[in-house]
Amino acid sequence: MIQEIIVKNLAIIEDIRVGFFPGLNVLTGETGAGKSIIVGAIDLVLGKRASSEMIRSGCETAEVQAVFDLAAAPLVQKFLADNDIEGGAELIVRRVINKSGTNRIYLNGSLVGLGLLREVGEILVNIYGQHESQGLLRPENHAGILDAYGALQKDVDQVGRAFDASRSIRQRLQDLGKREAERASREDYLRFKIREIEGAGIRKGELAELETKKLRLKGASQLAEAAQEVLDKSYESEDSIAERIERLSQQASKVESYDPEFADVR
Repeated sequence: MIQEIIVKNLAIIEDIRVGFFPGLNVLTGETGAGKSIIVGAIDLVLGKRASSEMIRSGCETAEVQAVFDLAAAPLVQKFLADNDIEGGAELIVRRVINKSGTNRIYLNGSLVGLGLLREVGEILVNIYGQHESQGLLRPENHAGILDAYGALQKDVDQVGRAFDASRSIRQRLQDLGKREAERASREDYLRFKIREIEGAGIRKGELAELETKKLRLKGASQLAEAAQEVLDKSYESEDSIAERIERLSQQASKVESYDPEFADVR
């Protein structure tokens, strides 16, 4: 429950401290006394949007601070813990509004954003009035309200831990199943590659032969030109090597009858 609210430089209020006690608390007074400003200040600490027009005339900033007793508010304590905000037996909400329009919001001394303040505000206080949001009407709050009413927080925590453990195990099983499927797919691929290699009939020394063939194909045009030139110079062109040797052989045979050694030369 809310224990105290401090309002400084908000609308017509300069500095006021209002305490609240268990049971029914009533704010009374004539019109213009500032009752609605107190309610508006509570709205601000619950996350309602603020504007620089709310600041008291002649002041640069306005400040609202509220203290909440969390002894019977396990949902709020859990919310603070989930968002790494220091908890405890009470929650102090402080909001500073500047003329520039900027806001600073603190939960137990931790600087937070407006969105986070609104979230905690929805489980801190219910405002019942025309056009006001009511946490009791939000389905996502129903389970928590029932658990708090039945003092079942320990059971809720135990079930939560069991659920988290179960979810972790299910995720682990899914990961293992995925890895098994990947392993089977990899095995099928490797078996296919092995069959391809075995079917290729690769033999020892074949790589060197292929490299030689590759080199020969790479120089095919140069090889053809060289072979044709050798053929021409040796047999087909005029005054080829074969023709010249034939003439020399004939010359040697003409003198062979004069000197038998020319038979060896021929």
